[in-house]
Amino acid sequence: MVSMDYQQINADHTVFIQRNDGRTTILVVYVDDMIVTVDDEGDIAQLKSRLGKEFEMNLGQLRCFFGIEVARGAKTIILSQMKKNEHVSIEGYYGSNWGSCLDDRRSTSGYYMFVGGNLVSWKSKKQPIVASSTTETEYRAMALGVAEMMWLKTLLVELKTDQGA
Repeated sequence: MVSMDYQQINADHTVFIQRNDGRTTILVVYVDDMIVTVDDEGDIAQLKSRLGKEFEMNLGQLRCFFGIEVARGAKTIILSQMKKNEHVSIEGYYGSNWGSCLDDRRSTSGYYMFVGGNLVSWKSKKQPIVASSTTETEYRAMALGVAEMMWLKTLLVELKTDQGA
């Protein structure tokens, strides 16, 4: 994608963006799936042609991605998540269970994140070490949750979706 003048964003290396003459193309690649959103039908036809020479593809219409609904009119594409000019909120919750594994006394921690009220990320994992207190266990869970929240914030800013969350 870089050879096709797309820029790989820093927040997520599976997201590529291209801006030309006021038009924007965003491409998300995940394993064997690809999501493309563009301002101009000519741009998508050109992208399909170039990618079709290298990959077998079947691109359908995008309906929803990352909690953003996509509606199409005759000459417009409308992305909606929140009311126009409002902030996109990021909410995160975390928790842990100190020494929950009876075999090795390691704690389990987890988090879940919402963007604009939509669940977009979650994780539950046994902590790699035995914590010496409930406070340490909660701190480790909070650190994981905050790191995920910061990654989401960076992703939204780079995609120009965030307006100051």
